[in-house]
Amino acid sequence: MFLYTPQDEKDQGMTEHEMSLILFGHFAFQSVWAGIEIGLFDLLAKSPGSSIEAICDQLSLAPQPAEIIVNSLVAMKLLEEREGAFHNTPFAEKSLVRGAPNDLTDVMAFQQHIVYPALIDLADSLQQNRNVGVRHFPGNEPTVYARLGNDPKLESFFQNGMAAMHANRFLADSLDLGTTRHLVDMGGGAGRNAIALAKGYPNLEITIFDSATVCERATQKVEAAGLSDRVHVWPGSFFSDPFPSDIDGILFAHIGPIWSMDENQHLFRRALAALPQGGKLFLYNMVTSDDGFGPLMALFGSSYFQAIATGTGKVYPAAAYREGLLGVGFKEVTVTTAPVAHAVITATK
Repeated sequence: MFLYTPQDEKDQGMTEHEMSLILFGHFAFQSVWAGIEIGLFDLLAKSPGSSIEAICDQLSLAPQPAEIIVNSLVAMKLLEEREGAFHNTPFAEKSLVRGAPNDLTDVMAFQQHIVYPALIDLADSLQQNRNVGVRHFPGNEPTVYARLGNDPKLESFFQNGMAAMHANRFLADSLDLGTTRHLVDMGGGAGRNAIALAKGYPNLEITIFDSATVCERATQKVEAAGLSDRVHVWPGSFFSDPFPSDIDGILFAHIGPIWSMDENQHLFRRALAALPQGGKLFLYNMVTSDDGFGPLMALFGSSYFQAIATGTGKVYPAAAYREGLLGVGFKEVTVTTAPVAHAVITATK
């Protein structure tokens, strides 16, 4: 494919194989998503060892399309063929089957319906320094978060995808809420984090502060979890509307990268004013290395915030949050690392 030698590859810093993954990455993603959407991985979880004929019958596929998707997924090491019978590989069984322990299907749906259609505008977004990709979502609001309220189906893809992000699994173990009595979960979405924290801290009261449509979803989730007595909602904009009263803790989980650091400092000032003396602000975000050159997943996240989300944010190093918090008057700012390239930044008033 390329007219250079292995030594040239070494000199150029990228191999032909690595470049091929970029050139054809969209085919790989769409093949995996198709396997999820047509129910192929789910079928093989229920009926391992299905023949191509059985797959055609169960999924209402003609033979040629069935062979196209099955053969591609075998080549990608997500399916295995054994004497004409097909099985999920261990990774697919635990990650691409709905309801599996490491279920990625809602994350894949978020990528398919939110990120893929809009990231095509990354170059224009960089040149214009705004989120050009937001044009793919209905409405005139300036951010994707506001526009999602205009389309319940897209908002569902977004909220389910955010709730399924693996970093959320480590939130409850990463925070120390032992002295916190009433926590405000800023932009808490449909309530996954609030529910997990309420279960981990039986004496903790939590209020989810988010938009009205998202709070409706959160109310349903909280009621289903049997936690309505301790987990509440507070519809509004945390940029301008009052905070709930009688609070002593505020959580910003995956909020910081959405906004510029100036906008974050505005939120920090509002949080500082809402907290009592000794109250704590907790930030839980993906962070870059101090030099800003990694990890790669964090840098990809910055492209999403630039092209789609708001056009003002990016994934910052932990030191930037620490500086911003000290700059508005918080004291005792500490930083601890967390799994999946995350950090917990805790600031005390």
